Amino acid sequence: MSVKTHPAGRRVAHVLLIAGFLLSAPSCSDNSPISQELCVDFTPAVQPVQGRVTAQLGVDSSCQIAEIEIVVTGVDDVFAFTSTITYDIDVVSYIGYSLDGSALQSDGADVVVDIEEEELGTLTVGATRLSQTGVDVVETTPVLKLAFSMWSLVTTSGDFTLDAQCLLGSEQPPVLKAGVACSGGTIAVR
Repeated sequence: MSVKTHPAGRRVAHVLLIAGFLLSAPSCSDNSPISQELCVDFTPAVQPVQGRVTAQLGVDSSCQIAEIEIVVTGVDDVFAFTSTITYDIDVVSYIGYSLDGSALQSDGADVVVDIEEEELGTLTVGATRLSQTGVDVVETTPVLKLAFSMWSLVTTSGDFTLDAQCLLGSEQPPVLKAGVACSGGTIAVR
């Protein structure tokens, strides 16, 4: 997976790497408070269905890094994805994005991605095809993949939300696609 890293994400990843190393070190006592390894996980609010945008845990996820795929299923003329995404900063930290396998690039179109973290826990995300047309998405396909690193060192969870509508068609000017709902899920450290 090719991940574009958020500048603050590198610092956080370093802190997590060091913290993970310290937590995995053997305990000096027999009563170790660490009984098992904690991992970041994601549970979608709904499973992918026709005419909907959902979030799901990506195949490139690891114990320390959750790759959250924003996927679309059965939507015609997908030109852009736009959403304010919120997540719990006590659970995870945003570190970057990827367009690997993106429906927006499916016919070779270039894609411009703009992700702003105006405040911790809130991402303003936009991904737009540099093309005159949208793409028809039949099967469940990622639009964008977002990477988050585990932040919490204890079991906890929090909401991962998308705007209610988040896809635009290729009309000029582009408009939100009516009837296409978008949903997130729950991100957790377990």
